[in-house]
Amino acid sequence: GEGIMFRPREYSDTLYVPRLVVTYIPLGVEEQKMLPSTVEITAFPNPFNSSVAITAPAGAEIEIYDLLGNRLWSKTIPRSAQANLVWKPDENIPSGVYIVRAATGNKSATKRIIYLK
Repeated sequence: GEGIMFRPREYSDTLYVPRLVVTYIPLGVEEQKMLPSTVEITAFPNPFNSSVAITAPAGAEIEIYDLLGNRLWSKTIPRSAQANLVWKPDENIPSGVYIVRAATGNKSATKRIIYLK
């Protein structure tokens, strides 16, 4: 097959062998975000009848699903601090069990909540 060959050149009485010099110059420093080691969710009240307050770590993405896997709601908690998000189901959503999922990075947790009209 074809390849790259280096052939030494002669200069006086010494052999010249080509060298590859690589210089690394960092272009910038990327700030790393600290993610929680675990994800915990609280939902209060549970069961609920008009709205539920969901607490999760800062920066977590909160999603609510029905039992068929349809995503009904999605919000992200600001990175500034742990906070509550409030979910008020639409009037057309029936009473029943719903799943809250909180995810940060590659960690996630789920919690069942019960909606009673």
